[in-house]
Amino acid sequence: MLKKTTYAALVLGALASLTYTGAIQAENKPIDVVTVVKITGISWFNRMEVGVKEFGASNPGVTTRQIGPAQSDAAQQQRLVEDLVAKKVDAIAVVSMDPPTLEPVLKRAMERGIKVVTHEADNQKNTMVDIEAFDNTAYGARLNDRLAACMGQKGKWSSLVGSLGSQSQVQWATAALPTPPRNILA
Repeated sequence: MLKKTTYAALVLGALASLTYTGAIQAENKPIDVVTVVKITGISWFNRMEVGVKEFGASNPGVTTRQIGPAQSDAAQQQRLVEDLVAKKVDAIAVVSMDPPTLEPVLKRAMERGIKVVTHEADNQKNTMVDIEAFDNTAYGARLNDRLAACMGQKGKWSSLVGSLGSQSQVQWATAALPTPPRNILA
């Protein structure tokens, strides 16, 4: 599994290479890359922000920042992306809370020339590239197999996901064979 800083560097590197056009160079305008996470203030995305900032600091001509809703809410995340489209940032890297919710706004972003990269959303249609750290189904199957082994192949368990729209988490939870049966709770 890739470390979050490695992931952030990969995403931002891909965005930088996609957005570094002659027009931007001619204007001597820094490339504005914004990462939009599912929720701010949690350890996972706090650590990711370190990588986002490190990338911006080590790449002259690129400004980076990370934003996200204060609560785990797809509608709030959508409004943040809409605001970035209105501001005409150069690139948006988004960890989609609910990929279908973001489809219209990401489509508008791409139509306006904004580069779009997604993560944890292999079903996102309006993206230039989706970056996954690993095969979500294989990861989920391995996770569930190990859990079952720890339980001596007996008993029941439930999988919890951040939201039913969180594509990768749902893939992790549903990856194991249908027996023993599991419940997915959001």
